[in-house]
Amino acid sequence: MQHNVLILLAAGSSTRMRGSVEDKNLAELCGKPVVIRCLETFIASEIFERVLLVYREDQQREQIERLVQQANISNITIDWVCGGAERQDSVFNALKQVPSEADYIFIHDCARPLVSTQSIRALYAVVQEDGAAVLAHRVTDTIKESAPTRSDEEHPSILCEVQRDHLWAVETPQAFAAEPIMSAYQKLFFEGKSVTDDTAVFTNSGYPVTLVENQSPNPKLTSPMDFVYAEFLLKYKTAKKRLPWSPLKTTKIKS
Repeated sequence: MQHNVLILLAAGSSTRMRGSVEDKNLAELCGKPVVIRCLETFIASEIFERVLLVYREDQQREQIERLVQQANISNITIDWVCGGAERQDSVFNALKQVPSEADYIFIHDCARPLVSTQSIRALYAVVQEDGAAVLAHRVTDTIKESAPTRSDEEHPSILCEVQRDHLWAVETPQAFAAEPIMSAYQKLFFEGKSVTDDTAVFTNSGYPVTLVENQSPNPKLTSPMDFVYAEFLLKYKTAKKRLPWSPLKTTKIKS
């Protein structure tokens, strides 16, 4: 039996929420805290034996522990990891606590509480075959690159148009074979580089990553309006109306 570990990142500062919520990880989304929605979805996938939950400070950890107890989540092992200054520091702290018997490691931002169990299972099928996989969706907007501007300039000018044919918006979870992602993070920190997601760490070590096209809405809670959008999606799903996306359809794209 494979041993799979989830690293759930909840150490973000929520500064871009502009005070609308104190901590987006603890805030309720349709009556349920964001962190609990994430935990319950990953547990429902029946893939994981252990969660490394990355928290910001002791007060937040105590609040999350209370929420876990209230939700009666007891059928999975939860280990607690104190986060770092940046996202990559938080992930690296968690990787240091991954048990040696781990086969696959999933890394997920708690700020994406709408990820579906179907998408998690689809990602798991691909990572077992390819060693690294990430949920992503195609970029459909017209993309422009702006010229460098001074901080006091309100309206930047357009430099050029970026072709979107091969552009993908990367999501989480991101899944990896355990040993390669741990060695890739060690290499990154030895080199002193900075990245914004885990696939960049992996490709920095020369490993390929497979994109798994996600047809199910998986927005990130970054601004206050993201909560409004996420609640709309949840209510729509609860009403048993058919979403215009199929959560079961995935397309593998080699990076």
